[in-house]
Amino acid sequence: MKRGKQYGPDHVAKEPTMREVADLVDRIRKHLRGKRPELQGAVLCDLVAMYVAGHHPTLRDDVLEIHINTVRALVPANEAALFAHYGGKPEGWDDPPPVKKGH
Repeated sequence: MKRGKQYGPDHVAKEPTMREVADLVDRIRKHLRGKRPELQGAVLCDLVAMYVAGHHPTLRDDVLEIHINTVRALVPANEAALFAHYGGKPEGWDDPPPVKKGH
């Protein structure tokens, strides 16, 4: 069985560059493009689970919280880029959600 990288006490985390992130996102995007949303979501869930599984169990809740907060922060810029690419938002996109009965 192949052992993973062993990060010892002298390991210093290196922040990824924006170029590294953009290059990898572009490569992954090509595989997801044109796939239905349910398949894209399932793939992304599996990838996030792999990422979280690589952290010590005592850190996983914090890792997930940081991840979700980062995703939320990235949504507006990605939404703007998506709709700029497709020529604008669909009709009704910014309408308030319908009020649920009983609430």
